[in-house]
Amino acid sequence: MIYEFSDRISNKLLDKKIIKEDDIQIYTYGFEIVISSFLILLAVIGIGIIFNCLVKAIIFMIFFCSLRIQAGGYHADTHLKCFSYFVLSCFIGILMAQLLSNYDKVHIVRNLVLIESCIIVIAYAPVDTINKPLNSLEKISYKKRSVITVFIQAIIILAICTINDYLKPYCLVASIAVFIQTVTLLPVINKPMKKEGLEYVSKY
Repeated sequence: MIYEFSDRISNKLLDKKIIKEDDIQIYTYGFEIVISSFLILLAVIGIGIIFNCLVKAIIFMIFFCSLRIQAGGYHADTHLKCFSYFVLSCFIGILMAQLLSNYDKVHIVRNLVLIESCIIVIAYAPVDTINKPLNSLEKISYKKRSVITVFIQAIIILAICTINDYLKPYCLVASIAVFIQTVTLLPVINKPMKKEGLEYVSKY
């Protein structure tokens, strides 16, 4: 649905001679990204309002997406699936943080999650997509950026936890967001992605 709507917008711009025919696929893809990102933002805000955890939902999105931009990860074959996976991940992340918040060893869980996240990023990032494969130089660049990003995230989370006890529940959400994103880098997750992506490419 998002692709069809984006394509319709691009064709209208083409009819009005605002864009060139050679650029129509680029604009369509751009509109897809904008629309899907907007829907994800609305979904995150909706989850936050419904479950009275708006700040946690926004924190989850910021930490998840900031690492995903650099490291990549699993991509579904449709925007609807991608949207559903992210919303489900956000819900699960916040729920896990809520369940663990009263656990007396939660600081150990948080630290282990951050350590595992760093290890996974070092071992497997970046993960490219069928639509946008990375060459060897780009992989090296994104590897460095991914490692820097996850280490900065870990340092921020640990520093805030040390400074302010009140913010520890939010740090736990951030830790889980980082971990869930790194799980999408694992080869066992991305093998199905490569098969699904072949069908997705055919649209373009």
